[in-house]
Amino acid sequence: MLIHIIGAAFLGALASRIILFATHKLLFKYGYIEKSSIRRQLCLAIGNASLFSIAAEQIRSPLMLISAFLFITALVILALIDLRIKLLPDFITLPLLLSGLALSLAGITITIGDSLVGMALGYSILLGTHFLYKMLTNRDGVGFGDIKLMAAIGAWTGWHHTIDVIFIASITAALTGCFFLLIKKTNKNDYLAFGPHLIAATIFMLLAKDFYQ
Repeated sequence: MLIHIIGAAFLGALASRIILFATHKLLFKYGYIEKSSIRRQLCLAIGNASLFSIAAEQIRSPLMLISAFLFITALVILALIDLRIKLLPDFITLPLLLSGLALSLAGITITIGDSLVGMALGYSILLGTHFLYKMLTNRDGVGFGDIKLMAAIGAWTGWHHTIDVIFIASITAALTGCFFLLIKKTNKNDYLAFGPHLIAATIFMLLAKDFYQ
């Protein structure tokens, strides 16, 4: 088991290089040029190695574990992009949604019924939130990239975890917004990226014990 976890950590560190490369290429595509410092690269490698090793300790099925590794990698790339340019590219979120449905249909992760309901629920809740917020404030709240991301997360996690993810992400986003207001790093009219909160909550749920049981 220890060798299994160490191997997963090593794979996670290697995957961090792929994450950095993909993130830089995608950011450059949108006109954002960034050079990662050695310190940031090291933090990403350690963080991703930790995520992979925790997943290896929690998930026993090889196919399910490989799926979790790919899911984590895609989510981390999306989080890094959203943090920089407040954008969640469709060419990542839509294949992520389809892969979640395909894996459930193949019986690797959750049931196809749970996947479909999770997708629909995640999409509907955030879409409803978007229109309600716009109606009350005449400003955009949740972006359509976040809505599509939540549909993809729902397809991977199922309806019950979808609700948990939205609940946790909403709390952390509200607390983050209040904190930034207090330290005057932002104002009440600024838009804070919601995607990273959805992603952090999803990874937390993914690495919880017996997630797929």
